[in-house]
Amino acid sequence: MILPGVEELSTATGRTPLDCDRLAALMSPERLRPYLDEARDSKALAADLYAWNIEIGGAMWDLLVYLEVAVRNSMARQLQDLRLRASPRHGQIPCWFNFSAWFTPRQRECIQDAKDSARDKGLTPGRVVAQLSFGFWVSLLDPGHTHTLWVPALRNAFPGSTGNSRDVHGQMRWVNELRNDIAHHNRIYQRDILQAEEKVLRTAQWIDSALADWMASVSTVREVNARRPVPPPSVRWGKPSPES
Repeated sequence: MILPGVEELSTATGRTPLDCDRLAALMSPERLRPYLDEARDSKALAADLYAWNIEIGGAMWDLLVYLEVAVRNSMARQLQDLRLRASPRHGQIPCWFNFSAWFTPRQRECIQDAKDSARDKGLTPGRVVAQLSFGFWVSLLDPGHTHTLWVPALRNAFPGSTGNSRDVHGQMRWVNELRNDIAHHNRIYQRDILQAEEKVLRTAQWIDSALADWMASVSTVREVNARRPVPPPSVRWGKPSPES
């Protein structure tokens, strides 16, 4: 079903019109189908929603890049401090990621993979930290590490948080899910975008209030959110009912 008056939407939004059938062929019909359902089978509206989903994902990704780098560096500093307190030495400084007793087998595999990836450019702590996935850092906040890592070290990486490891772990898991949805070009248009931005900024606030303020000042999420495609009054978002 093609709803009248909607096929000109791409022109109205200022985007170059793209044939939706061609888009489906390029992106796969399965990927485009949810957008058609949401647009009640209006091909132009579905194409615009697909383009906007990518655009809003990009705006959110900018914030997540700042947050991810801040999270891993804040956590790495605290882990290194803990390593030095646990095993002070003269001469060579021990690196936190070499203290295997702290980590699960899967985490040790991630560390070894990061070392292997960093080795071509020279194995340094900073390069290893940069190679570790965001999921790795989230896994270190699991309640199973409460006594070994959270209490003696990682709670200090989030000085503005509640101080409860479960609260921080839950929030970081949510951030990781949002990050992965955007990275894999999945749909985020069904999320409350402004609420998601607020949660990302709140997580940054847990690390450093100045960081959160700066991220808010450079964010384009609200600007892009205001450009979300708006269907004509005769069209409702959502999959058509069988009788429609």
